[in-house]
Amino acid sequence: MADLPGRLVIPRPPKSITTFLEIAKSTASDLRTLIEIIERDTELSSQVLRLINSSAYGLNQKVASIPRASTLLGHRRCRMLLMSAALTASMRSVNSIDKSDGDFLSRSLERAVFARVTAETLGVDPEAAYVGALLQDLLLPHLQRAYPNKYDHFASSEQSLSILEQEHFGWNHATMAAKVLTSWSFPIEVVCCVAFHHDLDLIVSNDGYRDCGLIAPAISALLPDVFRQEPEGVRRLFQLQDTVPELRFIEIAAEVDEEFHQLGPMSSHRISLCDHLSHLAMTLIEHDRSQTNWLGRTIGQYTLEKKIGAGSMGEVYRARHSMLRRPAAVKLMAMSHLSSETLVRFEKEAHITSELSSPHTVQVYDYGATPEGVLFYVMEYLDGMTLRRMVEEYGPLPEGRVIHILSQICGSLAEAHGKGLIHRDVKPDNVLVSVCGGVSDVAKLLDFGLVEVVGGAGSPSSGKHLQGTPLYMAPEAIVDPEKIDERTDVYALGAVGYYLLSGVPLFSETKVVDVLQLQVTHDPPSPSQRSGREIAEDLEALVMQCLRKNANERPHNVMSVAEKLSRCRSANGWSFDDAHRWWSQHVTPASTTTASWSEPPGSKVTQDELVSTIHINTDT
Repeated sequence: MADLPGRLVIPRPPKSITTFLEIAKSTASDLRTLIEIIERDTELSSQVLRLINSSAYGLNQKVASIPRASTLLGHRRCRMLLMSAALTASMRSVNSIDKSDGDFLSRSLERAVFARVTAETLGVDPEAAYVGALLQDLLLPHLQRAYPNKYDHFASSEQSLSILEQEHFGWNHATMAAKVLTSWSFPIEVVCCVAFHHDLDLIVSNDGYRDCGLIAPAISALLPDVFRQEPEGVRRLFQLQDTVPELRFIEIAAEVDEEFHQLGPMSSHRISLCDHLSHLAMTLIEHDRSQTNWLGRTIGQYTLEKKIGAGSMGEVYRARHSMLRRPAAVKLMAMSHLSSETLVRFEKEAHITSELSSPHTVQVYDYGATPEGVLFYVMEYLDGMTLRRMVEEYGPLPEGRVIHILSQICGSLAEAHGKGLIHRDVKPDNVLVSVCGGVSDVAKLLDFGLVEVVGGAGSPSSGKHLQGTPLYMAPEAIVDPEKIDERTDVYALGAVGYYLLSGVPLFSETKVVDVLQLQVTHDPPSPSQRSGREIAEDLEALVMQCLRKNANERPHNVMSVAEKLSRCRSANGWSFDDAHRWWSQHVTPASTTTASWSEPPGSKVTQDELVSTIHINTDT
């Protein structure tokens, strides 16, 4: 014990356990004596019977007494069974594990069962594997308390914990635990299982080590735990399946789950190991897919040439059709966002947009999935910028230009509304302006992923989830989403016009709930008041009319808005020459076709969360 860190305080197991271990270490020990020690402790007796009657021992009959267990199992297996039970009871009874360690003991027991099932699968000693895995992390809670800052730092690293310990201390918890167990008279096979449990590569490459049973506890050490010892543990398990075909770790985890509840109270509130490993495995697969180098790859008929943007939902690449040589933008969905809801939204956006033919709606050419399972769709390549970027970089727009852009958005929405489709997410990020076909300042509406079919059955994303971006959501979309119609998009169009004229959104609040409450209860100041610049009364009045809280007081559809825009005195204030001149002076990289990948802030706030903060006058 002299080699242990001086700051480390190790609790001794109860006297009955040390007495048991001292006698049990001899292969010639009298089994009857061991049984008597166990029978004097009711907790140990109960634990032995729970273990032997679990599926792990494969007995065809229920065992009601410890002497009967010894008859069925034989001397060595019974000794290991008794030792396992004694240790399990000891770990429960000794108050040596800090409550903050959470499910440390539960995970230790889980690893022990996993090691035993693995050992049985591989044909090596299951009892030694169980005891070794149960004790392999014996010292970690105490080391954490002795060196809290170090172990907090270790937990954030992507390296194996044992490597970090060796680098910082000159020892690791495995070798230290082996010293402790040796001093406690544990059998050499158990001590070796503990000492080598982080040396899996050495064990796998050495037939002698592998055949003597060290492999099972070492494999169990790859399981997730509260100390995050092996950040690459699940990846290592995958790799092991290639070299050790009989090791099917998900199937072994399922066996562990089947019997774990028989170990008593430690199984309460436990997360299924099979579910946990399956989730981690899927996350790993998704991560690897997301790290794929797509440049130069061909997806469908399109070769990806350059990455032009990325957002929380995925990446966008400039691509070229292999036969037509036509440029295109290819969106690849991030696998981490692949849920049933996002899948439906993705397919709906691609399908709906492909049916719209307005020159002011982005055109979709194709969609599908790569061999790796990554969803994609191909749309027209637009060399321009979103309205949000335009305002952020160049400030409020001239009135004539605002009218020109809003009129084009009206054209896109008019076609969609004619098909019974409500966009629900019209905002500056979803309008891209570019030079298209030699014409400057062509506006195109993006992102039809939140479209609602008026009078239809709704989408899986409907219900209590508010859909849209708070700063551009109409009051009815917040209060009663089932009552949205064309005028909901008219409100958002007014909010876009407000932003283009003033350079700022309707409200300056940053909290989602605050913004939603203001959308329902407060009228914003006029664009001229917000910007401090003079704005034509007719245009400003039209924008503010679109922003009326009562939908009946707004223009009844976007074509009415377009007609009113055409009658504004600044309607002819922005010419083709003006647009051409502006674009020739402001050349920008095509990096904003990713706009519709940005998840709308607050789009998942539920109505229930707003009950206490929004007070609505339903009479208005």
